Amino acid sequence: MGASVSQHADRWLPAPLNASPTAPPPQTLPASSPLSQPKGFMSYFIPSSEPTHKHRHPTIHDAQLIYAYIASRLPGELVGRVMDEAEIWPVCWRAQRAKMACPSRVKGGINMLDGGLWETGQEAEVGEAAVERGLRCRNGEAWYLVSSPIGCFGEQEEEQEAETEEHEMRRKAWVKKVVIETSSRDQGWSDHKQHYGTYEGSHSWFEISLLRNDQEVPGSRAEIQFNVHAGQFFKEHTNVLLRDHPTLRLAKDGDRVVLWAKALYPGWVNAVKEASITVYSAPFPY
Repeated sequence: MGASVSQHADRWLPAPLNASPTAPPPQTLPASSPLSQPKGFMSYFIPSSEPTHKHRHPTIHDAQLIYAYIASRLPGELVGRVMDEAEIWPVCWRAQRAKMACPSRVKGGINMLDGGLWETGQEAEVGEAAVERGLRCRNGEAWYLVSSPIGCFGEQEEEQEAETEEHEMRRKAWVKKVVIETSSRDQGWSDHKQHYGTYEGSHSWFEISLLRNDQEVPGSRAEIQFNVHAGQFFKEHTNVLLRDHPTLRLAKDGDRVVLWAKALYPGWVNAVKEASITVYSAPFPY
């Protein structure tokens, strides 16, 4: 990640005034959160590498070849179980590389880091009804990316971002795993210097939810990743959600996973550089 990006972002992010970001004592993180693992203090000083997206295989063609090979040697009722145990699940991947900043208080709309009001580029794809009913932006909250629907089995090139559905095959399917990669930072300062370089007392983060029939599925919201407190660089995080995750337990064929940028309390910002959502689906429920 180049210095020019961080410097440009710094010009947009609010500078300290008389009042600094304030918040109540650090919140207790959920036991299932990746933040429950200790993080090194050097994460505050050293920028992390760019996302690799190496988890996106196998392709639908790989899965079809493997399925045919196994089916030629095992009874049909066992083929799906073998594929599931081996995690041979086709994927659909979406990425967003538009830079935006979601502040805890919004005046005139969410902003892109390079100027102008925030638009994801997926508004036409998801439809006006979804934007009005299930994907509304408000103070401290903005939807950043929507996944392909659960059950898509299509290949996408590395360069394709927020790709439309026209090249994706659809069939009855069950979600198996979702991988979410984010590159983000907060406003870069606060009054709580004892938390610098850690995830303690951080009040900018990401959440996910499910979108179904143009509306958010009740109970599907979940926190997945907080920013480093007063981080000086965009930092990459990868969160792997398995089928027993509370959100995925509610998922149905055709649902989409929505990634939300969040910020809370005066002065806090979630500045997002890029993100991707990879959905693993399979035509068997095991």
